[in-house]
Amino acid sequence: MKYVHDTRQIAHLWMHREQDHARNAQNNFYFRDGTIYSYGSHFPIASHARTNQGEDCVIMTTRTYGNTTAKHLHLVRMAIPGNVPVFYAPWPLLATGAHEQNIASLREDVISAQHTLADAPKRRPSIAKAQRELEKAITSAVRYCEAFGTPEQVEEIKARACVNDEQLAQLRARDRAQASQIREAARLRAMAENQEYMHKAIAQLQAWKRGEAHLPERAHWYPVVLRIGNSRDCVLTSWGVMMDLKTVTRGLRLLDRLNAQGQTGERTGEKIGIYDLLAVTPEKVVIGCHHIPMSEVNWLREQLASMPAHEPEPDPTADPASC
Repeated sequence: MKYVHDTRQIAHLWMHREQDHARNAQNNFYFRDGTIYSYGSHFPIASHARTNQGEDCVIMTTRTYGNTTAKHLHLVRMAIPGNVPVFYAPWPLLATGAHEQNIASLREDVISAQHTLADAPKRRPSIAKAQRELEKAITSAVRYCEAFGTPEQVEEIKARACVNDEQLAQLRARDRAQASQIREAARLRAMAENQEYMHKAIAQLQAWKRGEAHLPERAHWYPVVLRIGNSRDCVLTSWGVMMDLKTVTRGLRLLDRLNAQGQTGERTGEKIGIYDLLAVTPEKVVIGCHHIPMSEVNWLREQLASMPAHEPEPDPTADPASC
């Protein structure tokens, strides 16, 4: 089995647990035993975990560091499928001591947000922002304690925040709606501020698809683009995944069967390779963290149909960049 991979693929391999460890060529982004790290064991980014209720999930750090680690954090966030619960805490581990540190830190976040709100200038924007931060701190702390803590720790956070169950439910609903709005606004603002870059990036993505250029730096900002590997034995995605042609062909047959049987929409229990098939719609296919436009799927189908019937077996040691 291969253990050195392209940087973009490391987070996907970790997320889907295809192997127990792997690293990039620079040896600054790697995972081992369910935890993925930036530069070393001093900076765990995220870990696979299981809640008190038996639900598989991910715990992701709230810490930051330098520019390279910020890129690693982004790659991990992008690799987590939308159906996987994510909990945020400073230390994404449940080892002895880390859990207690997380509880203490989340409690301090609530206290700090309360003080910020109390000291906020008496202007509506400042108060509204401080109120949102407090609500976010409360919901994050309670959610973490419910998943990994004790009932007493949950009640302690609620008492500290001065909220009852009904108020907490309202806070959670507002927090989810606000988080979605904030993410979308940030994405639109960034793209509006970088119109020139956007046009260049889209052109570069199409050049990458033809095998004429490298991926743009922020390829995750744009819809997934597919490409046949240079050796014609694998398919690459612009989000950093490589899949051999046998797996791709089986996946296309599965999509054909689902379409023929009218079994589209949200899916559970089916996989394409190591990745969960989450949805099939007329507009896109959702596989793991990838929302692949149906136009790309159809393009891939046409490309494979025009290739020779007998393709070489995929080389398991091939590097995605040279595939």
